[in-house]
Amino acid sequence: MAADANDCEATTVANGSAEETDQLEELKQRKWFTGKDAAADTKAYELSRGKSATVSKKRGSTFKRIQRSSGDKCTWLINLSVTRRKKKDNFWHVTNGNLTHINCTGIAQPLVQ
Repeated sequence: MAADANDCEATTVANGSAEETDQLEELKQRKWFTGKDAAADTKAYELSRGKSATVSKKRGSTFKRIQRSSGDKCTWLINLSVTRRKKKDNFWHVTNGNLTHINCTGIAQPLVQ
């Protein structure tokens, strides 16, 4: 029995999703000491994939949301949060995200940092 185009497309989508899940889990393992470092590293990660991102939402000094910087309806985002501990060994980490670029037509526009 020969595979049709729909089977191949479904397999590609499933593999892409699994790869993005692995990449998100890898990002969740990283820890940063400052929010600035966390945002810069996350932006560099997205730039390495040919896209650019900006910090789109901040809540006090404990939460940052990084999204695609273009005005399109791309679903890509990463949420960063700080973990506060009594001994001041606070660190930033990825709490959740969506690494799929649905409806994304933007391309990277690197800026000097």
